[in-house]
Amino acid sequence: MIEYVLLVVAIVLWYISRDPYPNIKGDYGSLLFGTTFEAMQDKLTMQMQHFLEKHSRYGPIAKVRIAFGKVGILVSDAPSAKQILCGSNFSRGPELQDSLIDMMPLSLFSFPTGATWKKHRKLLQPAFGPMHLNHTIATSEKVVDRLISFLKTLDGKAVNMFPIANAFALDVLGPVIFGYEFCALQSVIDEEYNEGLAVSNKIGVMVVLRFGLPSFIWPFVGAAKNNKDTKWIQSYFDRRVLPAIQERKKAVVDGTVEQKSFGMDVLQRLLEDDSLSDKEVVQEVMGFFLAGHDTTVNSLTSVMYEIAKDPQVQKRLRAEFQTVLKDEPLSMESIGQCKYLDAVIKETMRLHSVIHGITRVCSKEAMLMEHKIKPGVAALSLDTCYCPDWNLAQESALLGRTRKVQPRQMGEKQPVPGSYMPFGDGPMNCIGQKMSLLEMRK
Repeated sequence: MIEYVLLVVAIVLWYISRDPYPNIKGDYGSLLFGTTFEAMQDKLTMQMQHFLEKHSRYGPIAKVRIAFGKVGILVSDAPSAKQILCGSNFSRGPELQDSLIDMMPLSLFSFPTGATWKKHRKLLQPAFGPMHLNHTIATSEKVVDRLISFLKTLDGKAVNMFPIANAFALDVLGPVIFGYEFCALQSVIDEEYNEGLAVSNKIGVMVVLRFGLPSFIWPFVGAAKNNKDTKWIQSYFDRRVLPAIQERKKAVVDGTVEQKSFGMDVLQRLLEDDSLSDKEVVQEVMGFFLAGHDTTVNSLTSVMYEIAKDPQVQKRLRAEFQTVLKDEPLSMESIGQCKYLDAVIKETMRLHSVIHGITRVCSKEAMLMEHKIKPGVAALSLDTCYCPDWNLAQESALLGRTRKVQPRQMGEKQPVPGSYMPFGDGPMNCIGQKMSLLEMRK
């Protein structure tokens, strides 16, 4: 009996200690847990240092052992990044859905590649068409008016724009997604607690803490399954979204209002498909807040920061607005004519990327930088504009840029494919990228 136990132990130790990619440089960490504890430190500090350090040391392709013999490949080479996100040999695995298991596993943004994801993507795509985007502009304009009124009262005093951008994004997303007014900006102005703001911020934190870590590690980073925070998040959206669903369905059944009269929000698009349960609809709404809130907030804050510190950029933006708008409010047509504003936003997102890496799983044997990658291996495509040291030279060659906002060059020279992907790439690129850009432009 002892001999069999020792044999099993030996096989397990061999499996977790093997090196399936001896020609790719990297760190394997401890025998059982690999580099999991290093990644945990990144989670707790909300940084990417664990992955960035690997690229600084090993170059555009590196390997890490995740846990129990599982190996991941880190890539910051532009053509390889394009291949991972757009090629047929890589797909989104269940990792994100697993990390959202007690919050929103039934949302578009959590589904792995497959028929269910395709169904939800096809259903939601029309919600980001021209009519819906015009609704986003109109909503943004109302919130911007409130924001400008507040900023004028400061009389030139310095202000932290992050909480303001945080509230601004939520006040736009509420009406655009499910016709709800969060009044978050007013709460920030009055220095009052806003539950919607707190919930939206907590969703992002929980995902960051969990993603990429085995579930048994979650309690050690404050993100245990079915903890009080995830229950609170689910309860909050149930209390807000379910009554809206029931009200709209009842009004249509009673004949007191036509279905199309509810407006251009995402919720209405979801309710037009009878195959979705109320639970699925609620989780789709939650998914849009996960995908659309923190990303827009961080990008918007970075844009305002870069504009504030460069008087020349400010001067050119004012001149463009005076030429294009002529004291008229922004519209879809006029926004399209603001080329310099568009370049400023794109350049800022190049320097301050919100999504520093996108994970895909190898579904068919593939070649990355002359290395054969086996099915089942996770490949993390890091933002090639974000990785320091080695990538600075690569970025210069690909983009002709330095680590400084240069809007003129963004307008004149297109980045090499795979080197600039602030909204991802391929079939699973961000469905709401146009909406996010409209919020920032407004």
